[in-house]
Formats: sequence, structure tokens, C-alpha cells
Amino acid sequence: MTTFDHIWSRLPSFPGFTRPNKAYRSVTQWQGKEMRNLLQVLLGVFSATLSRTTDADPIASRHKPLCYKAILCVRYITDYILIKDCWRRMTYVNKPPPNGRNSSKS
Repeated sequence: MTTFDHIWSRLPSFPGFTRPNKAYRSVTQWQGKEMRNLLQVLLGVFSATLSRTTDADPIASRHKPLCYKAILCVRYITDYILIKDCWRRMTYVNKPPPNGRNSSKS
């Protein structure tokens, strides 16, 4: 978990992603924007954590298939949540006005 926190705290900012200002384990409550930020980078941080060999204890070869399954699991979960959230927001944006009329016409 220390390696995960190390990678997490050093993530750079990029468009659509706000750099975290706390270690992963220090966050006690996740808000919507923070959760989306987490899901955008979780797979990469998790994969990098399990792949580290230089400054972390190496993973035993018998555990590597389990690590691969864990990475796939995180991938599927994050993909599902991000796609579901995107779909929910798109559906909300594309709803017609409540009165059923097009708001651009007078």
C-alpha cells in the first residue's frame, strides 16, 4: 500500500484530471469529482504498483497470475462505472424539456 500511495501522490495534472493533494489512504470520504479522478487513474496506478521491481519487494512468480486477475478485475469495474456514469450524464443532458416543447422555438 505504501508503493500505491507513493505513485498516487506523484500523479501529474492533465486536462480533466485534478492532481490529488492527499495520499490515497488519507482520504476519508470521496466526492463525485474525486471519485471520477480516482477511476480515471486507478488502473494505471494499480498496475504500476503490482509491476514495480526496483524499489519494492518483488512479487513471487506464483502470485503473478493472481495479480493479473486483480488488474483485469479493476479494469472491468472501472470501465463499467465510468461508462455508466458517462451514459447517465448523456441521458440527462439529452432529455427534452419538461413541457415537451423544444426550448429553442418560441
